[in-house]
Amino acid sequence: MNTSKRRQRRSVWWQKAVSIPLLISLLLLLAGCGGNAADGSYQQITQEEAKEMMDSQEVIILDVREQDEYDSGHIPGAVLLPVGSINETTAAEVIPDKDSTVLVYCRSGNRSKTASSALAELGYTNIYEFGGISTWPYRKEHGCINAVTTPSGVVGVAEWIGSDDRFRRR
Repeated sequence: MNTSKRRQRRSVWWQKAVSIPLLISLLLLLAGCGGNAADGSYQQITQEEAKEMMDSQEVIILDVREQDEYDSGHIPGAVLLPVGSINETTAAEVIPDKDSTVLVYCRSGNRSKTASSALAELGYTNIYEFGGISTWPYRKEHGCINAVTTPSGVVGVAEWIGSDDRFRRR
């Protein structure tokens, strides 16, 4: 009988010794899954939600594809900032206010996720990723007649303001 009680106590102790570290690990894992823009997070939204935001508030629409893709068709008002060129300087030229609402897209949704995460890591707080233009059901612009290049080579949207071939950033 005495041996049985010892085994039972050992078994309870062993269960506690294993269970407590597992519980702590699980809690730490779950706590690490939350986050905010300071740690690289952004929000994913539907294309319909993105269109509603474009129509109802001031937003920066960011196309993170390459120049030739942008030229073949882009969302009206979109600014080109290829995902591979995103850094503190280029992002600040296109998005000077880190609290601006930024809608990010690419062709299929992969690069826009990478770009959104990079922007959030740089401290941008209102990043919304809405996938790719390949399934965009709304109007698109074609060509690059409205592009302007910043000092670091970022192409942005501009509008022609006169017959002297000057452009103004929009």
